[in-house]
Amino acid sequence: MAAADQLRRDIARRQETDYQIDFALNLLLTIITCLLWGFVSWYRILNRRDRHFARSADFADDAVRALRERAEALGRSDRIAPQLGTLEVIARDLRTQARERNAILWVILGIFTLKAVFLVMFYFLEEDYRRHERTEVEFARHLDEALQALGVPCTRASFVPATVERSYPLYLVVTLLTCGLFGFYWFYRVNEDQNRHMDAHAAWEPEVLGCLAGPLPAGAPAPPPAPPAPPPGPAGA
Repeated sequence: MAAADQLRRDIARRQETDYQIDFALNLLLTIITCLLWGFVSWYRILNRRDRHFARSADFADDAVRALRERAEALGRSDRIAPQLGTLEVIARDLRTQARERNAILWVILGIFTLKAVFLVMFYFLEEDYRRHERTEVEFARHLDEALQALGVPCTRASFVPATVERSYPLYLVVTLLTCGLFGFYWFYRVNEDQNRHMDAHAAWEPEVLGCLAGPLPAGAPAPPPAPPAPPPGPAGA
């Protein structure tokens, strides 16, 4: 399958991996179920992290392949050799970051620790997304440089980070002092960051696809002619 077609499949998977989580609805269900629904909310936010990171790594791999194919079609591979090497390294880093946090295991630990373990998970979630976004910003920057070097006419946009820097020790202390009540606000802030992160992907990825799968620029070499069809076999074969 051509890399551009695989990019389209990666984007189509967003509905399964980059879903939005409605905090108000989950808070209401948590109150109605005497906090039991909170375990479901934590499972969904952790599972979304794992599935999104895996799809994002696939998208980066396929974008590098599509960029290489486009450069070869233009006869300009030598122009982007440095950027291709850098993008391959960044794509491998995204693949490393996509290691699962195992949402089911964390929920089980949350049950046995009466949700105390989720205070640790707050830290990992925020750190994971901050590192993930820094890496994606670098990927987008080098991809933009490569597209400019190729002279590909398209609308390019940088990936916009959505995760806010906040003090983990401060949020942890306030949560403990309020007997866990501040944790609901903390969850709200983390979830909003991640919802915005998914929105940023929804805006950026189609633009990348348009650059890598759009029409070739003027002056590009014509694609090689298709091979002739084989002669028909003898009758009755």
